[in-house]
Amino acid sequence: MKRPATTKAQRRILACYRVFAKEGISPTLSELARKLSRSKTTTYSHVTDLAEKGLLQKEPAGSSWRYTLVRACPTCGAILRGDETLKSSRAAAPAPEVAF
Repeated sequence: MKRPATTKAQRRILACYRVFAKEGISPTLSELARKLSRSKTTTYSHVTDLAEKGLLQKEPAGSSWRYTLVRACPTCGAILRGDETLKSSRAAAPAPEVAF
């Protein structure tokens, strides 16, 4: 399966999502924008583009929406939701450091 083409900024966002996922959380738009030193508007534009490419998935999170990583199973190619191991409480884990 061929991966969709992504820009450098989009690859940075995906890398940030992977770091957050290792901590078991899904980042907010504000957290992403702050970690990437970008505006929320620019970050949102990239995130929605990644969702359209099938690399992020929009999911309800309380009264708002979150985007989570979409992963493909290495053996069968089935799509796995990125939030299956995410913690429901954001207060339990601080935002991880992201180095670029």
